[in-house]
Amino acid sequence: MLRHVVMFKARPMPAAEKETGILRLKDAIDALQTEVPQVKFLQTGINFNTYPQAFDLVLISDFETEEDLEKYRNHPQHQKVMDVISEFIEKVHVVDFWL
Repeated sequence: MLRHVVMFKARPMPAAEKETGILRLKDAIDALQTEVPQVKFLQTGINFNTYPQAFDLVLISDFETEEDLEKYRNHPQHQKVMDVISEFIEKVHVVDFWL
């Protein structure tokens, strides 16, 4: 099993706008669980930590193979999520590893 972990950090913006954007992104990512058949597990979490270096949202997802992860990345629904990310996310960190 392959684990795919992604952390998202929003651009500087007013708190209300940031909260709305993070919730919108979380909902879009959560929908991938049912829209992309290669996803075996998917969980998102919104950070409550206020440290400046902290990220705002995390995605943890599992796939059986690297090919399945690649199909997920290229899936049209994932591409729509990428559009949401490009609107207000400043940094993305990714780690993929085998369980």
